[in-house]
Amino acid sequence: MTLIVKDTNSLRSYIEILDFFNGDLSILRDLIKHIPKAIKTILKEIEPKNIDKDLELKIYTLFEKFDEAYTEVVTKEEQKEVSIPVQNNKAGIFFEEVMKLRMLDILIFDMSLVYLITKFENFLRMLLRLTFLKEPRILMTKGKSINYEEVLRFSNYNKLLLNIIEKEMFSLFMENIENINKYFEQRFNIALSSFVDEWLKFKERFYRRNLIVHNNSVINETYIEKTGYKGEDRILRVDPKYLDESIELFGEFSKKITEHFREKFEE
Repeated sequence: MTLIVKDTNSLRSYIEILDFFNGDLSILRDLIKHIPKAIKTILKEIEPKNIDKDLELKIYTLFEKFDEAYTEVVTKEEQKEVSIPVQNNKAGIFFEEVMKLRMLDILIFDMSLVYLITKFENFLRMLLRLTFLKEPRILMTKGKSINYEEVLRFSNYNKLLLNIIEKEMFSLFMENIENINKYFEQRFNIALSSFVDEWLKFKERFYRRNLIVHNNSVINETYIEKTGYKGEDRILRVDPKYLDESIELFGEFSKKITEHFREKFEE
């Protein structure tokens, strides 16, 4: 079996771009299906024989309520230890391995959301790149210009155009999702929010990604302001259900916006 890594810049149609993104979604669907089963299998394999049932229950309860203990550390801003009495060394080792698996479980699903958002932004980037190549006039704006020196650095028009597009993309995807939404309104007279039934849920995924990457998943004022969050949890995790809902949400969006761009810009 040969693994083929495709150059995304070689994609020449909106359908190809959508298919490429659907491949990314398929990877995440497989992850949801297999990771929880794999972790349960590992837990059974490493569980010591003849372990005290009450102790076993307490260990598994800590596995499920890991974040409650972690929240105490974050909220009070002081180092605390989650301890459990063990009757023998085997139980202690088992407890440590269970906690490692729980942290691995959290890491995999948190990073899966980061992966989803990154791949979605890449999908939008490819969509825009293809559109600007088809219709360069869309790039025209009173607020931006290019000087002679930069123009003369390029040997032909196509290279110059690609450079302008890459700069446009770099600048755009430094913005938050609401500003990206405004960009589509200004450039294409169509809002991203019109392609999803639940815009608040959609944009919440971006702000949760920011919490994971920049704030250790701990809720901050920006997240509350942008999403209207009113819950009591201090730490937000990505579980299989949330990730599955996110995949379906982004899959629905990508299909609708692809149809729109095909109707408007494909001959």
